[in-house]
Amino acid sequence: MARNDGWWIELDSAGVRQILNSPEVAGMVKRAAQNAAKAARANVPKGASVQVHSGQTRSGVRSSAIVTVPAKTEANHGVLAKAIGAAKI
Repeated sequence: MARNDGWWIELDSAGVRQILNSPEVAGMVKRAAQNAAKAARANVPKGASVQVHSGQTRSGVRSSAIVTVPAKTEANHGVLAKAIGAAKI
């Protein structure tokens, strides 16, 4: 609960968790990761892979997605660093 100048906001944790795990939010998270992966694929050297893994965080509190490339590819070419701006939805 946050208090400031006589007013406060009390979050409904269960409600927020429900929103963060909703199919709509999961779809937006996955779409953002796919956009970043598409941008990364445009810069990745031939033979290197770009993968998207989506699901929930370990705690199950929210949807998540991870874009991966081999560490050497990122170190040498920075494809994920260049692609992060494309994650917008």
